[in-house]
Amino acid sequence: PANEAALFNMINIEDPQEQLKSVNRLMTSLPVYSQHLLVLLFGTFRVIATNSVVNETNMTAQALGVSVAPSFFHTCVSAGKTARMEDVERFKHATKATSY
Repeated sequence: PANEAALFNMINIEDPQEQLKSVNRLMTSLPVYSQHLLVLLFGTFRVIATNSVVNETNMTAQALGVSVAPSFFHTCVSAGKTARMEDVERFKHATKATSY
């Protein structure tokens, strides 16, 4: 939960260089196996989003963020299974977080 909150707070950093440094610090604080997994997953998401127009899949970064947010970010899931408006807002933040 602390790393998730830190990642969501990084979205609000306006200086791109400082934002990148913050993300780098967070990622390098994780175990190496977690770093490798995240690189593979985010790389896969990037390829999917980049090719969404060519392949007409509509799997943009935003669509991927909404799709994977509940699995990656525990705060994106409310108590029930039905998404509420505040859940959608958290999904949007998750989309930004997965687009670094």
